[in-house]
This record gives sequence, structure tokens and C-alpha cells, in this order.
Amino acid sequence: MAVFVRLLAVIAVGLLPSLAACQPPAPPPAQATAQRTKQLSATVESVDMGTRKVVLRAEDGTKESFVASPEVRNLPQVRVGDKVTATYQEAIAVRMAPVGSAAPNTAVITADRAALGQMPAAAVNSALAGRVTVVSAAPDGSSVTFIGQDGATHTAEVRDPKMQAFVQQLRPGNQVDIDYSSKIAVRVDRMN
Repeated sequence: MAVFVRLLAVIAVGLLPSLAACQPPAPPPAQATAQRTKQLSATVESVDMGTRKVVLRAEDGTKESFVASPEVRNLPQVRVGDKVTATYQEAIAVRMAPVGSAAPNTAVITADRAALGQMPAAAVNSALAGRVTVVSAAPDGSSVTFIGQDGATHTAEVRDPKMQAFVQQLRPGNQVDIDYSSKIAVRVDRMN
């Protein structure tokens, strides 16, 4: 009897890797999130207060110019050599819409700027929530085409691996709830 039990144990240990390989794959994600942040910096090359034209030099040496609108009320504080930093953040969360649930439909946008007399700075925040209907999804998850709440068809390129895994499970007609938020902040720092 002891020999028989040991034989069963040896067979079982030998079969474990095979049994593990036979297990069904993990279920696809029911939701996914992704976020990214990008920051750009430039140096003020010139400021013309008469025309409100500002020339910036990026870190790679390229130059860009723009005309500051009257809403940029602290332009007189900007000097040649000051550093302008723009930070862009965005986050997205997607999930399969629960059958029969009400579609989310919100949009909130807020803005803030520096007080009069301070160095220029501003921030715009947005938060959107809505439901889309899938038209098609690339088998590798690299893109998805959907119809938004406005009835327009959109195609989104997907680069984040977690999002690609989510997109791979989508089928035409699936409904997906999306929460999207973004923030752009611009500030000027005295460097002289």
C-alpha cells in the first residue's frame, strides 16, 4: 500500500505542470486605467509689450512665437531669460458598462490663473464621463472604433498594454463607460 501511495504521489507531482498548463487563461480585464504626464520647458527669448508677441526657445533650440491674449494679465512681469514650464497630465479609466445601467454623462471644466501682479501661471482641469458603443476593435488591441454619445464615429489608437488587453476583449455592440480627466498647467519662473 505504501508503494502505491508513493507511486501516486510521483505521478501527481509529474502531472502538476501539465495540469497547470491546462488551466483556462485568466479572464480579460473588466476595466483598465492609464495615465501619463508630459512636461515641456522653454526660455523666453523676447517679449514685445506693444504687440504682446512672445518668442520662446525650446530645450532643443527651436523657437516658437505667439501673441498673448488680453487674458494673460501678468505679461508685464515676464522678462527675457525667464523659464516657461507647461505640464500636461491625463488619465483614463474604462470599464464594461453594466447591462441596463444609466449612461454616465458629465463634463466639468475649471480654470485658475495667478493673481494680478504675480508671475504668470494658469491651469485648466477637465473631467468627462460618458458611454460609447464599440464598432470594432483590432485583435491585438492597438485600436478601437466606437460611436460616442454625440453619434459620431471615432477611432482611438491604443498604446498602453493594460488598455490593449482591455480592447482585445471588446466586440461590436459592447458598451463601455469612460472616465477621462486632463490638466494643463503653465507657469513662468524668474531665472535672472
